[in-house]
Amino acid sequence: MDHKRFVPVWLSTDEQLAALSAAYGSASIAGKLLGRFQFPPGTAHLRGRVIPWMRAPLAFTATGELDLTAEVLAFSPRAYRAFGCHVRDVRGDVQFTLSRADVTAVEPADMRSPFIRFFDLPFTRVRTTRQGLLGNLLFCVGGLWMGRIRAGSSELRTALERFAAAR
Repeated sequence: MDHKRFVPVWLSTDEQLAALSAAYGSASIAGKLLGRFQFPPGTAHLRGRVIPWMRAPLAFTATGELDLTAEVLAFSPRAYRAFGCHVRDVRGDVQFTLSRADVTAVEPADMRSPFIRFFDLPFTRVRTTRQGLLGNLLFCVGGLWMGRIRAGSSELRTALERFAAAR
């Protein structure tokens, strides 16, 4: 396998995606329109600068670059910025390297959008021998355009599957 780099990559957890779905599911129509979402403390989200009461949960807990070589999968953090918003509780400290032996499974983990099907996110689950966050990782190529997100995430999923299968 040649070296492949994916940027930006969104790293998420089942808990973060559940918080996002619950926030959208429990908000009234007016709350959705005004960005008045409620979610547990520690949930990655945006808070408005101009409209400070506006909050919106994010699908990821960290953003960064994912490098794949023949032997390792490495994630390095990158800051996330959103125009007109403060980014809250996005982890900038997540950095790791996993060997091929650490990866036990790679599988689709698409997130159905609570808003509209057009915004379904194509996450790929990577299960590992590690504990905690590193035991169950969700990856998706990030961006602003769904076409790019889908195409990049499809390429990422294929690369992760090849990486895991090359044992």
